[in-house]
Amino acid sequence: LADGAATVAALSAALTAMDDEEVTATGRYLFITPTLLQGINDMDTTKSKKVLEGFEQVIKVPQRTNLWRKCI
Repeated sequence: LADGAATVAALSAALTAMDDEEVTATGRYLFITPTLLQGINDMDTTKSKKVLEGFEQVIKVPQRTNLWRKCI
């Protein structure tokens, strides 16, 4: 994703898709790189804050982390 606006647009589309599929709002966790999260935070807009509120928890994951290996 090129910038904060593109990240917000992608997350907004994902949240809408989950809502359309009637996925419960509880238990929605966002795993995001610090770089992408900073791009969203740098926007400092209502839209950027609202999209992050759509997740129960936001978890920063460094790009080099192999998240799936840690879960096993």
